[in-house]
Amino acid sequence: LLTFAFIALFVAVFLIFNTFSMLVAQRTRELALLRAVGDAGRVHSFERREDFAAVARKNVSSFFGQMPAHWSVTVGDLQDEVGVLGVAAVDRVVLDMLAPWECVDPVAQVLRPGGVLICYVATTTQLSTVVEAIRDTGSFSEPRSQETLLRLWHLEGLAVRPDHRMNGHTGFLTACRRLADGTVLPPRKVRPAKGARPSGDPADPALRAPQEGRPARRG
Repeated sequence: LLTFAFIALFVAVFLIFNTFSMLVAQRTRELALLRAVGDAGRVHSFERREDFAAVARKNVSSFFGQMPAHWSVTVGDLQDEVGVLGVAAVDRVVLDMLAPWECVDPVAQVLRPGGVLICYVATTTQLSTVVEAIRDTGSFSEPRSQETLLRLWHLEGLAVRPDHRMNGHTGFLTACRRLADGTVLPPRKVRPAKGARPSGDPADPALRAPQEGRPARRG
């Protein structure tokens, strides 16, 4: 029982440490954005929880030595608060959250035509959901997704080989551009495989009407 207690304690400490590490890593994204836009730009951050916003303010203040004048933090749901930025008022939107598909429609209203939307998610189910949500709006270009696989190398004289460990998955980044209102994308050339969508989905190729002059295929 004592051994089990030590194992449980170790696992609990490990989980707490990693949760804190992930929280700090998420809050430090503001640093990169603020450095990218410089003093001539502005960064607007939205946090659901005040404690998360406090961590972000602390990190940014420690890095810059003070609160940057070109940065603001709003506490609240993005869906409800993003309208304060104004219609077609921002050039870029970065969504780093559990369910970014819930915010696709609201951010489409504040993005300028040609503006870029970037979504970060960790799992394939999240990736599929957010990409389909982007497509369904009809307000964005065809989204492109990618992941980064990081492998370091051991370099010692002629002993050149990859390290024994690597980051096999770091997350998915999906990017697309805001279309001008009234713009219609050309049809996609890549047809989804049969069964790629739930049964009864109008977008399922199996349910599409046959083209004129071509007989319908029967299974």
